[in-house]
Amino acid sequence: MNFNALIKNIKQTHTALKTAVSKTINASLTIRNWLIGYYIIEFEQNGEDRAKYGKKVLQNLEKHLEKSDIKGLTERRFREYRKFYTTYPEIRQTLTAEFIQNNFPFDKLPIRQALTAEIKQDDIQEERIVQSIPKQFNNNKKKPQISSKKLLSYLSFTHFVELIKIEDNLKRTFYELECIKGNWSARELARQIHTLYFERSGLSKDKQKLSAIVNEKAVKLIPQDIINSPFAFEFLGLNQRALITESELEYINSELNK
Repeated sequence: MNFNALIKNIKQTHTALKTAVSKTINASLTIRNWLIGYYIIEFEQNGEDRAKYGKKVLQNLEKHLEKSDIKGLTERRFREYRKFYTTYPEIRQTLTAEFIQNNFPFDKLPIRQALTAEIKQDDIQEERIVQSIPKQFNNNKKKPQISSKKLLSYLSFTHFVELIKIEDNLKRTFYELECIKGNWSARELARQIHTLYFERSGLSKDKQKLSAIVNEKAVKLIPQDIINSPFAFEFLGLNQRALITESELEYINSELNK
């Protein structure tokens, strides 16, 4: 091994493990938020004393947890977690294996009996969704889905916050696919939704070419985006003042890539 090879190996190892850490943090955060949404729904539907709290369940949750060491659990977040659970119920297919793999005491979770250890490995062809976009965008028939394991592997919870705002299943799946294929940042996802990329693709005569152009210009997701997000800082209990600014990230990246 020469000196240049040594430098290359160090950089590759650093990048690979940093990416692995960010993915682990992201998956744990996303699963936690999904579970919180599940618990809230379960309480609202079957809680022994749900009538006592009525419509103020989320407000009371925030009030009782604000003095705990868990950061960021506000009424607004609880609404997002609840919406996240109801929008992505299929994530339950992945949970058992994820927890077992990470040595989590899964048998102590009350949700255990409602889940399955089987993970669907079937994936979807990109053209199957892109070419199935109808001329009318309110078609609510059953649409092809991306496996929950793939969603958890490639999307951060910040992505899901944007996706749960989309009510149409096909439209949401389209953005999931394009986001994964183009490795979009959450900000890029929000921008593409705002600029009506789904609708533009539906009207385009060459959907594949449009997709290639969009993804070529898209802002890519990097590990720092996940680690540096407010969600991750709250999850890890870190001080918000420790957030790295975008300009600092650009400087760090330029230094790492020299």
